[in-house]
Amino acid sequence: MNNLRNKFLIDPELQFSFVLSLILATTFQALFVGWGFYKIILVSKQWDRPDQTATFFLLTGLTILVVVVVNFGLGVYLSNKLAAPLVKIRKAIVEIIRGNLEQEVSTRKDDLLQATATDFNQMLQTLRRLLYRDHQFSEEVTRLLTDSQEWLSKRKELQEGERKALENIILDAKS
Repeated sequence: MNNLRNKFLIDPELQFSFVLSLILATTFQALFVGWGFYKIILVSKQWDRPDQTATFFLLTGLTILVVVVVNFGLGVYLSNKLAAPLVKIRKAIVEIIRGNLEQEVSTRKDDLLQATATDFNQMLQTLRRLLYRDHQFSEEVTRLLTDSQEWLSKRKELQEGERKALENIILDAKS
């Protein structure tokens, strides 16, 4: 049962707002379609009047048109709230692949993936911090190896073969 729950509830916070929006939209549409069909049925009871035929088809067409327009608008709105952060994250990933680590993904306050964008930004900050730390460590090691190389060059008591072997070890470590 728990496995089934985890399969369907991936991100409850995101899914709750998304599902709630769909429920509200569906309820609104059902009420509107019900009202439209009620009016259509009333008109169809007076079918013998010529003006009622036009009203019947007009009400039917308007009901369908409103449902299609509302669904289209809601679809565009919800996909924008979901897709816009994904596009920004994807663009940031492409820039990171190119070596530009100075990316930040910004979201609007009502975007559906704010937590994901925030986590992405935190991951990127950690990556930058680790790379900076490793760069500093690498510079420190290079400096120590250069100091060791200079110290070694001043040692006259070493035989030439020993000195060359140690210099090669230092050069290998630097590279």
